[in-house]
Amino acid sequence: MKKFLSIVILGIIVALFVPFNSADASSIRGKTIAVDAGHGGSDPGASGSISYPDGSKTTIYEKSLTLMFAQYLKEELEFYGADVVMTRNSDTYVGINDRWRSATNANVDAFISIHFDWVQAPNGTMSFYGQNRTQDKQFAQTIHNSIVNSSSYFGNNHGVMVDSNTFHGFLGVLNYGGNYPRVLIEVNNMDYNGLYGVDLMRNATNFARQVRIGLQNYF
Repeated sequence: MKKFLSIVILGIIVALFVPFNSADASSIRGKTIAVDAGHGGSDPGASGSISYPDGSKTTIYEKSLTLMFAQYLKEELEFYGADVVMTRNSDTYVGINDRWRSATNANVDAFISIHFDWVQAPNGTMSFYGQNRTQDKQFAQTIHNSIVNSSSYFGNNHGVMVDSNTFHGFLGVLNYGGNYPRVLIEVNNMDYNGLYGVDLMRNATNFARQVRIGLQNYF
């Protein structure tokens, strides 16, 4: 009897302190999500620098940050039961048309494109939807709200814009392909605080969590 009670008590303790795996109840379970790490290979994107405690600095490129954040997002979505299509898994060049075509061919349910802005851009997060796909505005807004409401770390909220405002409709990944909702997220500029060590990993984790929550809210 004492042994039985001990097992019951141990079970209660585990239930209280071990996070509940809600993957089975997730609204994204079984959904196919395209995760697009911007730039890559011969296209480095914007550049910035990481400062170290000793005062030294090293250059970091947008293509490396987008891939890192994309990989964290992939792991997060798969844990919650989604299938993930990555437009690239390594430091390779992928053309714009190849990105949306891979998503369309995989019959994805949503498309998340990850970018970082150049160093002189305003600190904070902005998101875009395609000028040819105004129906994606709600999707972009839902994902964006989840990110910017999560933590003051992501800085100023620059809102959701149609890509014609800044890019004159040139963001092909947002405008072409199948009938799946999509968003392009400028996580922050390349000179934002937190590009060092554990801060970077923590923020990539936080970003992945909040995009997942946004997807769950949408679906």
